[in-house]
Amino acid sequence: MQETITQGTTPTFSFTLPLEAAQLKNFFVTFRQSGKNMLEKSISDCVKSEYTVSTTLSQKETFLFSTDQGVQMQVRLSDKAGNAFASPVFPLRVAPILKGGEVI
Repeated sequence: MQETITQGTTPTFSFTLPLEAAQLKNFFVTFRQSGKNMLEKSISDCVKSEYTVSTTLSQKETFLFSTDQGVQMQVRLSDKAGNAFASPVFPLRVAPILKGGEVI
């Protein structure tokens, strides 16, 4: 997966689950850059459907990422039975915008 986060936008990331969303106990999407966790979204920040979970970054959140290095993203979750799952680590590029600041 090679995706791009463009600063100042509101990208949505959707994840297909290995189980029904109703069985989730915990769910986290972690975004890391330069060896530091920059942002984490939990289940309360997500929209659930039958076998998918989606989360959207705000304009402000996309400005947390520097354009000079890539971002790593990983999903971790557990179900109500106590099973834990982790996705591979996905590399993301960060693209700049020409005019800075949020578009309101």
